[in-house]
Amino acid sequence: MGDVLVQLQNALHVISQAVLYPVIVLLLAMVCYALFSVGSVVVEFARERRHFTVVIPKFLRAIKETPVAEMPATIAHSGLLFEQRDVLQTVFENRDLDEEGLWALAKRLLVGEKARRQKVVSRNDAVAKLAPMVGLMGTLIPLGPGIVAFGRGDGTVMAQAMLVAFDTTVTGLIVAAVMFVMARVRKRWYASYQASLEAAVTTLLERIGNMPEDQRSTGGSDKGWVNGRARTASNGAPEQPTASAVLGSAPASSPGGFDSPVATAEGGHE
Repeated sequence: MGDVLVQLQNALHVISQAVLYPVIVLLLAMVCYALFSVGSVVVEFARERRHFTVVIPKFLRAIKETPVAEMPATIAHSGLLFEQRDVLQTVFENRDLDEEGLWALAKRLLVGEKARRQKVVSRNDAVAKLAPMVGLMGTLIPLGPGIVAFGRGDGTVMAQAMLVAFDTTVTGLIVAAVMFVMARVRKRWYASYQASLEAAVTTLLERIGNMPEDQRSTGGSDKGWVNGRARTASNGAPEQPTASAVLGSAPASSPGGFDSPVATAEGGHE
């Protein structure tokens, strides 16, 4: 019985020592991913966040008051992100669908946009939770042989084991802290994006529902626009919207006009 117990203990020791190097490699990979995440957040801020300048109350009012022919221009100059403008433009271009189909399309687009961003946050959360576990494994694995060596009077092996243990612990905690902050920042940004998009889509659906049947036809009112961007003319130059399509001007049905959020001194919607 004693021999069996010794063999089992030896097997556990072999397994634990065998995973030490994979644990260290995995921890280093997490460090690289944390650095990549910090860089991606900085790039995301430069490319997206600072361009998210929409003022939601004014934009929702513009959706309700802008003439149908100028709606693509209103969406294009809203200050929303490109993906959000693409969702709104897709809903608007399919306004000739029946109410149930249009709401189903809008729901599908909203879910897809939320899932796309949630995937990024989930990866950040996963690394933030796994890094301390991996660091703890890297702490405990070398301590066993180190304690045994210390009992035999070999302080050098014990010191080396303690060094590896502390290094892996600190590294795991640093990675977890960095990824926790990155996940929190992204969650706050994405919650703001999603809330703004849902409000805009809901308002647009209500506007479409109140449109006369002839205005819901997509025969030619939005031919000059694709996904919130102007189509190009036959000579390659972009077709320009009418003057009243620019958000800073006053549409005929909106006496007060709609100021462009980009030109507004107010900050973006948080």
